[in-house]
Amino acid sequence: MIKAFQLMGVLLPGADLELLERRRRLPFEYIWGKSMRELQEFDPQELRQFVLQFRELLYDMPFQVPEDMILLAGV
Repeated sequence: MIKAFQLMGVLLPGADLELLERRRRLPFEYIWGKSMRELQEFDPQELRQFVLQFRELLYDMPFQVPEDMILLAGV
């Protein structure tokens, strides 16, 4: 996934790839192996905290939108 980000040009050269990899694994570790019932029983506050972690990741990590993608969006 990180390699794909790099190939698409959405990561700046100074991105902390190790931190990104650790954060990328978090959602899978959080939900992996849980039944649908367990997922439905998540505490809403706990789920909110989980979502906020990923929001922070988007702001903390040096992501960028390549110029080509911006131009495609305008078409």
